[in-house]
Amino acid sequence: MNAQEAQNIKWSENIIIVDGDYIDHIAFDLIVNFERMLNRRIPAADFSQWVVNIALDGRLKSGNHETQVVLYMISRIQNLRILLQRIM
Repeated sequence: MNAQEAQNIKWSENIIIVDGDYIDHIAFDLIVNFERMLNRRIPAADFSQWVVNIALDGRLKSGNHETQVVLYMISRIQNLRILLQRIM
């Protein structure tokens, strides 16, 4: 995203900022441990339902409003930079 695109972003009243690296790490640990305890595979999580649960836990009232979710993953950005450096 360039500076001009960043200036034209329409922000909602409610914004949830998610550290994707942390969520990935925690989800991996939970899956590995619960699969061992239950002796079966754990299905993939529904990210949209997870966001709803996080919003409700954060005391956002259900109703007619707009909420934006910003998901960022620093490790993915760093890996992309390394890949681009190797290619160029």
